[in-house]
Amino acid sequence: MGKKKGKGKSTGTNEFSLIKFFSGIIKEIGIPGFLVTIVVFIFLTYSSADQKREFIDRFILLKSNGEEFKPCIIIVVILLLIIVTGSIYFRKTIQLMKKENNRIGKEKSELQSALINKNLHSSNQ
Repeated sequence: MGKKKGKGKSTGTNEFSLIKFFSGIIKEIGIPGFLVTIVVFIFLTYSSADQKREFIDRFILLKSNGEEFKPCIIIVVILLLIIVTGSIYFRKTIQLMKKENNRIGKEKSELQSALINKNLHSSNQ
């Protein structure tokens, strides 16, 4: 006979794996891409065919019933927000990478100089 599994032990693991899954998606496509993906998924799941058709006509094909220019403004504002958010996110990511790279370089230099008991000349001194 096989071993019986515990009943209450898998809930924490499932929550952690779900968080890990979403963080992996965010790491790959970024926060703006993740938000767009969520909105598109919800829209495609819960909207009717008429709503989808109207959305495509208005916001993608930019068809309007007269002098209405709100869809164009909305699209431009959304695209600008995505660009600004992405640039801030990637700027912070690059800063963190540079800090980590400098920290590793310093640690490596200190370790090498300690191991050979000699003061090494580097460009930082």
